[in-house]
Amino acid sequence: MNDVERMLDDICAYCKNYFVVEKISGVFTITDGVLALPDSIQEGQFIRIVGSIFNDGVHKTPTSDLNDETFSGVIWSMAVPPKLLKLIDEMRKWETDNSYALNSPYQSESKADYSYTLKTGADGDSMTTINKFSSRFTEWRKI
Repeated sequence: MNDVERMLDDICAYCKNYFVVEKISGVFTITDGVLALPDSIQEGQFIRIVGSIFNDGVHKTPTSDLNDETFSGVIWSMAVPPKLLKLIDEMRKWETDNSYALNSPYQSESKADYSYTLKTGADGDSMTTINKFSSRFTEWRKI
C-alpha cells in the first residue's frame, strides 16, 4: 500500500465513507502482486479489499504490489471524488513540510526549571495529519 492509498484508507475510515459503487463478493486470487479484477472495475479505479489475510485496505488498480494469496472476501469498487484526491496531495505536502513537528511529541518547551507542553489536536488527541485537516472532510462524513 503506497502513501496515497494508506492516507485514503485512513480518511475513508475517519469519515465512515468509502465512496462505494459496488460490493463484489467471491473468491479472489492475487498472483505476482496482481489482483484478478472483476469486469466492472476499471483500470485506475480505487478499490477496497475486505477479507484478505494480507491485503485488506484501499488500493488503486491495476495492483502490482499485493501479497500473493487466494481469499474469500469482498472487493468494494470506489468512486473517490477528485477534490478529495487533491486534498490528499495537499496533506502529503503538509506532512513533508512539517515532518519534524509531526514526529516530536512536544508543542513547546522551556529551559528555566524545564517545562514542556505536549501537542494535541483539536479533539485533545495527539496531533496527526487527519485531525489537522479534519474540518475539510465535512462534506464526505457519514454518521
